Amino acid sequence: MPDTGLPKDKFYKRLWQILDHYDSAIIILDEVDLLKSDHVLMSLAKAVESNDTSCQIGIIAISNQINFFDELNPRTKSAFQTQELNFDPYNANQIQEILRGRDDAFRDGVLTDEVIPLVAAFSAQEHGDARKAMRLFRTAGELADREGADMVEEDHVRRAQDALEKDRFRDFLQGTPTQMKAACLSIAAKSLYSRDDYIITGELYDAYQQITNAIDMDTIGIRRFRDILDEMQLSQVIETKEVNMGKGGGRHNSHRLLHNPEAILDIVMEDSRFGDISKSSLKRFA
Repeated sequence: MPDTGLPKDKFYKRLWQILDHYDSAIIILDEVDLLKSDHVLMSLAKAVESNDTSCQIGIIAISNQINFFDELNPRTKSAFQTQELNFDPYNANQIQEILRGRDDAFRDGVLTDEVIPLVAAFSAQEHGDARKAMRLFRTAGELADREGADMVEEDHVRRAQDALEKDRFRDFLQGTPTQMKAACLSIAAKSLYSRDDYIITGELYDAYQQITNAIDMDTIGIRRFRDILDEMQLSQVIETKEVNMGKGGGRHNSHRLLHNPEAILDIVMEDSRFGDISKSSLKRFA
């Protein structure tokens, strides 16, 4: 492939020419949910039927989004004929085992007994992702090293966890519209001050309106606000589920924040647009 890239039709032509040298091939698409459309899946699934190649193609598509395949359009699902295998996240014991295989990155005797179990507990509770657990493990060590500490202790893990969470959310917010930041501020305030794990859309929208009014900012309609919540769910900022409010109450979407609300408040309020809002006023909005 040339460094300058190829038009899509020429890329596929070369791909089919390569595959024609083989009777069968397995194509692995990692993080398949990053595809902008179903076109790649459809092209691969229908290649033989469309006479693009005689090679029988098997596709392994990997996604962290459990409902990715449910959201494919019906034609693609029919052509793709998925068989799903679900892999559970690592539990705390498994993460501990992985981390103990990496503790040789530290000098002998510098890790206190609680460090690896605490890293594993945080990671299992939040995501069950071994790579993220390794990053927390490393960051706790780097923090202790910068401070000239003799030992890596529980406090280093807790502060590293806070720092990484802020970094992740700061990366998410970087370059996002002010409306997204206001929506994040509303769910952070509700999560922190109302003490409810799940908050229905209408309550979040009420808090959002009070925030936008407080800083004299345009208020979007609730339909666009729901779109922003959908974006937050896709980015794993929030978790959404449908709840039944009982007779006469109807069914509503309810949302739970997946990050530390205090960290989110601090990051959003770094934006000068929100500088006039105090945490005491946010408590009233919630």
